[in-house]
Amino acid sequence: MKPYLAIILSIAVSFGSCDTSKSSDKSIKINEDSLAKDNAEAEKIKAAAEASEKTRDRLAKLLPLSETELKALLPETFMESTHTDAEVSSSSGALSATAKYQISDSSAVILTIFDCAGPEGVGIYNMQYLSMVNAEEETDEEYTKPVTVNGNKGMEHCDKTTNDCSITWFSNRFLITLEGENTGAAKLKQAATGLRLK
Repeated sequence: MKPYLAIILSIAVSFGSCDTSKSSDKSIKINEDSLAKDNAEAEKIKAAAEASEKTRDRLAKLLPLSETELKALLPETFMESTHTDAEVSSSSGALSATAKYQISDSSAVILTIFDCAGPEGVGIYNMQYLSMVNAEEETDEEYTKPVTVNGNKGMEHCDKTTNDCSITWFSNRFLITLEGENTGAAKLKQAATGLRLK
């Protein structure tokens, strides 16, 4: 009886050692996959940082538009509404043009265009775009998430209780923001997609 017991015990031990080696192989494979994923993510972050640096350098060399030139970029008609209250202002030395379009009695859209040319414009690009472009958060009252507008990275923010939303994106040299009063996200996205600046 004892010899059989010894044989069974040795078989169990050999199976156990086989399982350990398979488990070890799986662990190595998981570690290799994780490392490859981390490396790919690091390369992606590095490429994005280099692209942002090139954009900043390019913007810094551009001559900012005049107030008249920037104001002329505001479409006369947008979302089938004529603009009101069109104005140009300066924020930290960079110019922005703003116009309001009254869509209905209860809804409106405010379009703001920042010229990110020159050193002051680069500051706006850094503060209001780069620092927020990948933000993603959500609460019961509001949310912020990344979006793409005409192939450009941007962000969408909505207040769930009021249906007020905003979409901000960067295109060529301009930081563009659409703020919707009681418009919802879908309508605002459609309007953003149709907006083309020269």
